[in-house]
Amino acid sequence: MASRRRGEKKEGGEERKKLKAKHVVDCHAWEEERKITNDEVDCDPEDVQKMLNLMVGSMKRKSDDPKQEWLGKKISELESKGFSFVEELRKRHNVPNEEGKLMDESFAKYLLANPHVLTGEMEKCSSSAIRILKDLIRQYQPDVIFLSETKVANKRMVFVQRQIKYVGGIIEPAIGKSGGLALFWKEGIDVEIISSSRHLINGKVNNYPADSSWFFSFVYGHHVAHKRKIIWDEL
Repeated sequence: MASRRRGEKKEGGEERKKLKAKHVVDCHAWEEERKITNDEVDCDPEDVQKMLNLMVGSMKRKSDDPKQEWLGKKISELESKGFSFVEELRKRHNVPNEEGKLMDESFAKYLLANPHVLTGEMEKCSSSAIRILKDLIRQYQPDVIFLSETKVANKRMVFVQRQIKYVGGIIEPAIGKSGGLALFWKEGIDVEIISSSRHLINGKVNNYPADSSWFFSFVYGHHVAHKRKIIWDEL
């Protein structure tokens, strides 16, 4: 049993490394690797428009929906040809160039599929709270930010992440109006999440500073005293 678990852990570690490597490529593709524009990509403009239309609301469709199957194939096809969703997002929603460079392709696809998050419609995050957070970031310039008791759903924290322009992140959404955690980090910071829950985020920062790695635990204590032992056991 123990050897099986070690094998599963190793496989999981390898998978995380692959995902992390892909994420790094995504983050740097806009500035360093992209050689062409979307106008130069060999594709049918009508197919592109159809794809973008189908992306909206795609998260609510079933995976075996014919529209969803076509959408997945078209996205893969265009990505293989060098199509950039970040560029398309900037062009269609007037995202500033500086902000586009900080955004990776997967996040751009999420925003194209959920335009209400991009525009801020239906978002009720306090503008004053975001303004205060931005002021603190300007003052202290942290590379990593941990927010606890956010009291908001996942999509609202994605909106906050976009506003403060931190590329990486993990979100544990609130349940109703209770709890909620978020950890965000800047581009170039190599963060590996080991585990996360409603009360705890464990992870590792690699090569920061250079040739140095360290582990972290961000904790949001349980409000019920006798349940805090569970969190200590996780630590």
